Amino acid sequence: MSSSGLTKEVLQGMVDKEYSEKYHKYARVQDTYKGKSASDKSNDLHLEAFNMLSKPLKAVQAKYLKDVSKNCYKDKHMAETFTNME
Repeated sequence: MSSSGLTKEVLQGMVDKEYSEKYHKYARVQDTYKGKSASDKSNDLHLEAFNMLSKPLKAVQAKYLKDVSKNCYKDKHMAETFTNME
């Protein structure tokens, strides 16, 4: 937990509240029933997929960038006269 007392659960609650206030401005029939609307379910699945894939995709991106920075510009292509300017 951080020194400010904001846990990830508290922050997620703040995000959920902001989403609800932004997209549920008006009374809906769905509000009279238990459960979530199709839009809310879709949003939850989207966030779950994003959270599940974000760490592996960041790792792939980091590996790619390291490979590019290591192998992209060979020494034989770089010279004092080549300034990369057009």
